[in-house]
Amino acid sequence: MFGLTHQEAEAVQTDPVLAAEKLVVRQLRGMAATGKRIVLLVDALDEAQERGTNRVVKLLKDLGQAKTNALSLIVVGDSVAFFSPQLFCPACINC
Repeated sequence: MFGLTHQEAEAVQTDPVLAAEKLVVRQLRGMAATGKRIVLLVDALDEAQERGTNRVVKLLKDLGQAKTNALSLIVVGDSVAFFSPQLFCPACINC
């Protein structure tokens, strides 16, 4: 599944960084190679805050830094509406 080896499939179950790379970034790069893009709408981002960290923001930041050129992001919430055709500029994430 997802073109993973048996070893990778086992590893992504316990390593969130590897899981993002193998399950999301790899797929986005494949989409970009075929000229396809997707738009991701994220709502209630503030509700993912837990003990001073926001894992969703961290994942979105990692995806932005991967520079796949296949993902656009729209973030909406009580006090924010943000659209980025190239996802996030890493300097813009201070959450």
